[in-house]
Amino acid sequence: MENKENDQMDSVIRSEANIFFFLLKDGSYDISNLHFNSLFKLILYSISRFGIEGELDNLNFPLKEDWKILHKSYSGDSTLFEVGCFLYFLIEQWFRGKKPEWYYERLFNYLLTKFVWKFNKIYKFGNSRDFYKQRYSKYLEIAEEGGNIEDYYFYLQQLIFLTKESTQLKEHDFERVNIVPFTHSFWIKAKFFAWYVGMVPQTYKFIEMFITQNPPKNC
Repeated sequence: MENKENDQMDSVIRSEANIFFFLLKDGSYDISNLHFNSLFKLILYSISRFGIEGELDNLNFPLKEDWKILHKSYSGDSTLFEVGCFLYFLIEQWFRGKKPEWYYERLFNYLLTKFVWKFNKIYKFGNSRDFYKQRYSKYLEIAEEGGNIEDYYFYLQQLIFLTKESTQLKEHDFERVNIVPFTHSFWIKAKFFAWYVGMVPQTYKFIEMFITQNPPKNC
């Protein structure tokens, strides 16, 4: 796992994930003995890795100054909520069909409840679950229609764009209209696919590690 001191820290999620990372690094947190709450923190860590600085950020290219501004614009918790909703959808799909079903259902419901509670606390309102359900319904519709990652990304990009400058969460119409300006689209796409390739498989590994350490018979 990687971490950079100059990652954006303008969010509760990023701050907590950074603290958790350093606890892991200095051995204060034992990853070989995971429990429910530590698995949730690892998932938050995965979510927080969206938008971190990468190789392209250190190169000279025409949009570099705009790129720096966009890092700041999408450094807040609203952006991470949208990324988190998509990751939780992927986790739920990954759980499907795994046996015993009661175990995976219980585990997912716990993780989702913690996720919703975390953002209700951050935003001091109680409808994070409603926003999650709306996003989930759209992603599920895409899955049932045989969509691919680009289909999911088309709508997730819109949701991320609407969170710029930490704009408050709201419902979305999910119209098939591209509302994202080129510069923003360029940044979001680069950061999303870097995150998707790097952190989604890692999240599954975290969950598999937890299940190995906490098999159904022990729960």
